[in-house]
Amino acid sequence: MTRLTISLIIGLPLAALVDGAVGDGTRAQWPGEIVGSIVDSETQHVVPFATVEVVGLGLIATAGPNGEFRFKAVHSGTHVIHVRRLGYRSSEVEVEVVHGRTTRIAVELSLAAVPVEPVIARGPSRDASGFRIDRSTIDRSGATTVGDLVDRVPGVVVRRTGLGGPEHAMIRGSGAEGVLVLLDGVAINDPVTGAADLSTISAGTVESVTVQIGARSARYGPRARAGVIAVESRPPGATTEVVVGVGSLGSRRGSVETGSAVDAWRWSAGGLMSGADGGFDYQLPAAAGGRSGTRTNADLRRTSVFGTAERSIGGGRVGVRAAVEYGDRGLPGKAFAPSVHARQTFDRVRLHASWSETRDSGSSELAFYGARQRLEHRDPEPPLGPAYDDETTVDELGLRGSITREVGSGPLREIGFDGDLRHRGVEADGLADGTFGDFDDFGVGARAVGDVGDVELTAQARLDRDDVTNAWFVSHTIGVSLTTERLRLDVAHRSAFNPPALGDLFFDAAIGVAPNPELRPERVVSEIDIGVSVHRPGPIALALGGSVYRADVDDMIEWAPDFRFIWSPQNFDVRRRGGEVWLSAVFARLDLTADLSYANARVRYDSSEGRADAQVVYRPQHNARSRVEWTPGDWRLRGESHYTGPRTTAPTEANQLPGFWTFDVALAWLWRAGSLGAETELAIDRVGGQTQALIFGFPEPGRRFRVQLRIRPQTSDRGL
Repeated sequence: MTRLTISLIIGLPLAALVDGAVGDGTRAQWPGEIVGSIVDSETQHVVPFATVEVVGLGLIATAGPNGEFRFKAVHSGTHVIHVRRLGYRSSEVEVEVVHGRTTRIAVELSLAAVPVEPVIARGPSRDASGFRIDRSTIDRSGATTVGDLVDRVPGVVVRRTGLGGPEHAMIRGSGAEGVLVLLDGVAINDPVTGAADLSTISAGTVESVTVQIGARSARYGPRARAGVIAVESRPPGATTEVVVGVGSLGSRRGSVETGSAVDAWRWSAGGLMSGADGGFDYQLPAAAGGRSGTRTNADLRRTSVFGTAERSIGGGRVGVRAAVEYGDRGLPGKAFAPSVHARQTFDRVRLHASWSETRDSGSSELAFYGARQRLEHRDPEPPLGPAYDDETTVDELGLRGSITREVGSGPLREIGFDGDLRHRGVEADGLADGTFGDFDDFGVGARAVGDVGDVELTAQARLDRDDVTNAWFVSHTIGVSLTTERLRLDVAHRSAFNPPALGDLFFDAAIGVAPNPELRPERVVSEIDIGVSVHRPGPIALALGGSVYRADVDDMIEWAPDFRFIWSPQNFDVRRRGGEVWLSAVFARLDLTADLSYANARVRYDSSEGRADAQVVYRPQHNARSRVEWTPGDWRLRGESHYTGPRTTAPTEANQLPGFWTFDVALAWLWRAGSLGAETELAIDRVGGQTQALIFGFPEPGRRFRVQLRIRPQTSDRGL
């Protein structure tokens, strides 16, 4: 039986250190806070990584390795706290929160073999919604960008062209233009290149990242041909913290975030500054001459500020978020043909406003967003070709909405409808006529979910119009899921599409290269995906899963020469199939977690078109990852390894780049500084000095280190 112990402690919130007391001597009406810990009722060992929710407020947290959690800026009144953890009986408790006071709860959970929704808290694990990386995992990962985070997900490969350069995610052998990236529900894929640069999203500003593998156009529309990466920003009042860090190659990083409540509003604001000098000595491979060199023009500067606020109104919730980002970095190019003067600057202004409502009968959401993005690429003395100074400006406005309704009786459980309108204005010096104009896209979709015993049936369909190609597209998903006490089986049949990017269609031609305005959209006509996962709760909790798929791509867009040896983007049919397997283990009594995963993505040109039956260029067929984390008390030791398989550099099996391993380690210490909790982490990447890279000609510096200090308000005697 679950037992709950609740005690009330009068504490001084952090706001008191700033605001002091009210002038007439009475206590200021600061919001209250809830601080708690979770332990096993039998052993009294801490229960790490449980999911804790303040019901009705949309506040969700994950308990840390020490079983502790905290909610700040909670309004006074009676609230229901819901606690759940794989392998334990979930529990709810009512808590009375008083302005200006800290309510502490100690929750004892008892073991139970009950079916629960799988939650990703440490490493690879998957359910119907995909792979999810929560805030607790982000804090412990040492990641600085969203690219660092998703690089750990089975089936995902992050393509980098040097330290501090752009980060583009590829899923199941796709190109980056086939992966849709959503930031708070808004697509951030560049309309000119089609790809989203994940290096521009700081991991410190993110609450969670969900990676959905496979064709998802029936739910999200264009550019979801291979998968979707959904990034959610941290909610208002989520935390108050300061982070500073330094490392090798002149890297430095500093961020601050704070939040509170004013009347019915909860708010947060913060900023980030980071940079690196990036220069290092390297040795070219024998295939590129074998000479030594020094990497220059590899520096990076990035600054961002944000503000967000939300409140409850009439049973619903309204929220607004604004962010401004700026960056400047060198583009050093390939080591055997360096670009010593090439630079990229980017700035982005985003505004997002939303209203949502959840009731017993269903939910509704309406969101408006606007963004202005400017990118400039320039090189007065490129190693090849003429000098350039190209600027691209994209103005975007959008409106999206969705509604879900519970049907009630019968096998049909719920139905839903969604739609979105998007306007884009694009001006780009690099396009053929120097400017392009406006585009208006829209899509509408419907979905239905039903149950037949333990089997869940899902059907989705969507109609999209793409203004670039002036074409209509229909996408679908039909899914069947079987869920038992410890097993889940998912079978899905999907379709998806991906329109050509503006840059491939209309870039400004030069000597030896030409655009291709006749490009056809990429299409996944038939994707079959089968996934299974097994969960075993207990003192040694295990999660084992795997998936297999076949998702051929008609008219995949790849660069290739024509009969005149003029390089341009062309359409090729590609045969794509593979799978992923993963294992996650939690040894609670040893404070030890371990994660293993392997992905196989066989992406071959269709030999019937006269092409060689070879793996598509720079799409490694084999990838593997492992991670072990030990958290004895206030210490945390983490070790990771990553294998990148052989890569082709041309449509042939000859001259493959060999596969390679990298190894990373990190040691963190949680400690106390007066009324504050702090964490110091020392991390070493590529401890063996490995210098191999995914892309030929872009050298890696080998071993590098960083030290980071994170400071937050104290939540317990055991640190953060």
